[in-house]
Amino acid sequence: MEFLSRVTINLTDFSVEVRNELALALMEVDPPNKIALIRECRICNGVFWAGRADKVACDRHAGQWRKSEQRRKGKAEAKKQAAERKDAQLKKALRGMSRTAVALLNAIVFGKQRVFYKIDHAAWDELDDNPSVLRVPNRRIVRRTLTMLVDRKYLTHQPQDDPLDDLYFPEQHLIKAWTEMHQKQ
Repeated sequence: MEFLSRVTINLTDFSVEVRNELALALMEVDPPNKIALIRECRICNGVFWAGRADKVACDRHAGQWRKSEQRRKGKAEAKKQAAERKDAQLKKALRGMSRTAVALLNAIVFGKQRVFYKIDHAAWDELDDNPSVLRVPNRRIVRRTLTMLVDRKYLTHQPQDDPLDDLYFPEQHLIKAWTEMHQKQ
């Protein structure tokens, strides 16, 4: 940064004195503790003496900076709370799913099955081993449950020529929520 200096020329002895207010002020500052308190205002880019470590704007713009920071922090907090609410709603919806949907999601997320017939078989194995399940769902119910999961945007469906080879991929938010839910158990 350039600062204008005051130049004084003594005409009797032709001596020159250069007086730079910033240089004089900096000489009086006790480095390194206080030198960091000379700052550039984030609003007007003017140089000012902060006086304390957390001050980032000059006295003229301190209120404006504080208000903009409060707005920024408020927006960030609102965004975080919205994401937490959405995550909680997803987990609540996942906890209320049928045993068939749970078995299908286990096959897709944990078993890394992506093809319909493999998903169907893995879910059938899980449900068949469960003594509380009286009847293992047929392919039509499995297909309908997968369609419901696709409609809720938990899965992405890629149809193939043979319906048994249809591909299903979990969305990232589902993987995260499903994994977190099962880690707590």
